[in-house]
Amino acid sequence: MAQTNNNLEAAVKLHVHNTALSAAFWGPLQVFEIALRNAFHGQLSGHFGATWYDEAAFLMDQDIIKNIDDVKQKLADKHLAIDTPHIVAELQFGFWTLLTSGRYEHTIWTPALSKAFAQYAATHGKAPKRSTISGQLTYIRGFRNRIAHHEPIFHRDLLADYKSLLSLSSWLAAGLDDWMEYHSRVRYLLPRRELY
Repeated sequence: MAQTNNNLEAAVKLHVHNTALSAAFWGPLQVFEIALRNAFHGQLSGHFGATWYDEAAFLMDQDIIKNIDDVKQKLADKHLAIDTPHIVAELQFGFWTLLTSGRYEHTIWTPALSKAFAQYAATHGKAPKRSTISGQLTYIRGFRNRIAHHEPIFHRDLLADYKSLLSLSSWLAAGLDDWMEYHSRVRYLLPRRELY
């Protein structure tokens, strides 16, 4: 109502548009999160072993241990197998983002996760900086959480949000950003502010 000068009809239209925008972003965010966790899983497996989540060398502090233990407990509570496919799928975006923090630069990032962004290296001629990836992941995660918690996003620079998501995706896998664009409705909905 505050955004529409207390015009109820316009406010409802704005809410509907915000919902449509959120729904449009959810598909690309889902694809990105799956691609990210699969890429990270591949690199962690290559460095720490196939069951990296059980390896002492990986379980280096309480934050990592708690995330892994919580996931195993959730799977046990649901009577699901506590195996690699279930663990990787159950770990949240926050966990994958955590692994790019500065405290893991020499133990996880440099030997393993930096290699997940092979397309960045291919286009820039060097591996990405951990701080760059960590900052971008934190940014995208915050945006994703606003949508997941049904908060307004219409006031954001959504084109910048979308471009950040596409850039990160392109660094993970060649053509992933193009695939996301092809299947996305984001660009169609962004300019439709005439709806309110």
